[in-house]
Amino acid sequence: MTEISDYELIYMIRQGDDAAFSQLLQRYDECSRHLIFHFIRHDIAYNNKDDFRQLAAMKMLQAIQCYREDKLVSFASFYQNILRRALIDYLRVNKQILMTQGYGSVYDNLICDGEGQYTTNSSKNETISKSVLLRIEEAMEHLNAFEKKIVELRKNGYTYAEIATDLKISEYIVARTIRKIRNAQKKSR
Repeated sequence: MTEISDYELIYMIRQGDDAAFSQLLQRYDECSRHLIFHFIRHDIAYNNKDDFRQLAAMKMLQAIQCYREDKLVSFASFYQNILRRALIDYLRVNKQILMTQGYGSVYDNLICDGEGQYTTNSSKNETISKSVLLRIEEAMEHLNAFEKKIVELRKNGYTYAEIATDLKISEYIVARTIRKIRNAQKKSR
């Protein structure tokens, strides 16, 4: 018996076949677990793997609903992109929640001591994170609305390219604005 292709399974799922959905979910289980582990392995919430498996199943449904064969991209790539974006969004939201509660995230554990050496002292990390946040808040008072929006997006983990896309400006303008803000902050010290 030949294996049913992704495209046939998608057609069957769109016709209401729950068994086809289970088969497609099982087919991409290893891929989903790998992506989840890659993005979330350092996160505190990774211990609750069932939530992430549920997220993978929901994103599989979204991929099935939105996928079109005529776009010349495989379903595997399409699904992986949707799941990857959802995991990135999760990390952004989770990091923002941790920072507003006064905790540094796992990604903030490396601290430069000024001589190019990095430490992972968590109490020092919290102090530095709070002082950095205070400086950012003080600097934000002197920025215009456009600059504030760029800083907020950057604080939330957006890349220059994502900020440019979101604000419908060029990446160069984003980089120039951030450079201008940093230079102004250095002069005020």
